[in-house]
Amino acid sequence: MLKGKNIFVRPATPLYQKLLLVTGGVVLSLSIVEGLLRGGGLLFSFFQDVSNRVTFEGQEYRILCIGESTTALGGENSYPSQLGQILKQRRPDFSFQIINKGLVSKTSADILLQLPGYLQAYRPHAVVAMIGINDAGTLGETRQAAQGGRPVFARLRLYKLFRYIHLHVTAKLRERRGNGLRPQATGDGQKEAGEESPVTDARTSEIVRDRVRRLEELRAAAGAQLARNRSPEERSVILRRMSQLKVTESYLRLHLGWYHRMHQNYGEAEEHLRAAVQLDRNNYGAFVELARCYSEQDRCGDALPLLHRAVLLSADSVLAMMELAKCYEAVGRSDVAKDFYWKVFLKDSQLFKLDGTIGRWLMEHGFYQEAEIVLKETIEEYPEDFFFYEQLAQLYAAIGEEEKARSIFARGNAVREQQERYLPETVDNYRTIASLILKRGIRLVCMQYPLRDIGPLKDIFPGRPEILFVENKRNFAEALREGDYNEYFSDSFAGNFGHCTPKGNRLIAEQLADIILSEAGRGSEKKVGDER
Repeated sequence: MLKGKNIFVRPATPLYQKLLLVTGGVVLSLSIVEGLLRGGGLLFSFFQDVSNRVTFEGQEYRILCIGESTTALGGENSYPSQLGQILKQRRPDFSFQIINKGLVSKTSADILLQLPGYLQAYRPHAVVAMIGINDAGTLGETRQAAQGGRPVFARLRLYKLFRYIHLHVTAKLRERRGNGLRPQATGDGQKEAGEESPVTDARTSEIVRDRVRRLEELRAAAGAQLARNRSPEERSVILRRMSQLKVTESYLRLHLGWYHRMHQNYGEAEEHLRAAVQLDRNNYGAFVELARCYSEQDRCGDALPLLHRAVLLSADSVLAMMELAKCYEAVGRSDVAKDFYWKVFLKDSQLFKLDGTIGRWLMEHGFYQEAEIVLKETIEEYPEDFFFYEQLAQLYAAIGEEEKARSIFARGNAVREQQERYLPETVDNYRTIASLILKRGIRLVCMQYPLRDIGPLKDIFPGRPEILFVENKRNFAEALREGDYNEYFSDSFAGNFGHCTPKGNRLIAEQLADIILSEAGRGSEKKVGDER
């Protein structure tokens, strides 16, 4: 026992106080995140408003694009931005102002709420509407709101964030079963170009290009230092530094090459990608991207050795094998192409969307038994995608099994009708949106989502020739017959389509440009009854 000293012993904190402290901390943290999300939304809206600023001077033809994240996101690669670029190229004598007012994670009700303000602020000559895809996920909330019973938490940004993350992660898990759609990181940590790419627009492209120039200067300085130095230890340090600089520069040039290839600037793409390959012979992504650059210019003979090198670097590379299959087909070696397609299927029969590509190719080239195996397993994995049912029905029809073809086709039709049907709330909101636009004498262009049938959208507005319709089914279906799903979509949040890549948004913009040019040429006040 200690004498002459007073020892203070802190009493134990009661359990209920601990629970209160933990609960209070969680509530405070969530409140801070909610505030940051609301602030971030305001910041996004601010920069969007700055980008959309109009002066109402001159004779510009103003086009307001409304929709959800499929409209809002992408920066200069969004479909509204690419539409502006296409219109400027085709009609340099005409002034266009594209206003992107897409709203992320919003419904048709949210868009309707904001529309009067947009019409007053921007005074557009035409409005392009591609809306409704988010309504299905909020059907219960929308109906509760109409009945005055919407739960408080449904209004929170955190709730919407968690719901969006849930949908996004669910789609990504489907895409990345097994080895995943894209190749995994190689030994040096590199990924395929385009995945988390630092080069997404012209501004970041110039920043990365400046960084490449700086790396070249550093490599030159290290080379000069190496030539002057005689110490083995110091030379070893310099050589390691030079090796690191080469790998970094190769990585950045890979992404610059990807950016220019996506914009079909093949000369600049080749320059960066050839340099990337020379700087780092283990840069798997650079070999694949350079091969893609060649194959897109019908130079598959040049692409083949690069793709074989990529397979050696990453033996599980599904992407390189798919590219090899396409190149061998292009040079007339369908037998070799079939072997590579089959290898991809056997590696993991659940690779998202690739199995549909493989099954279609096998069927078109007469490998019916293998195609049936692939398509049946694909339907089992993705029962909500009606395109696979159509492909399998076509296969059975081709081999004379009409009864099976009719049965599969009927199942596919039932899936499609369920998936593409507009909700009653969406129909009401869409018609109110149209009324607000048309009564102001503004041309309305209703655009359907990629791969969706235009029929259900036209059914919302029967007998309305003043409304123009734009479909994006045939153009995407044709593109997917030649290319892979992930060339045009970055995910599959909507089932048979998702958010578009720059290449996918380009298809949408090109499809829309013809109607806009036709309408602008006639004048915004003249009624037009043609459709696309």
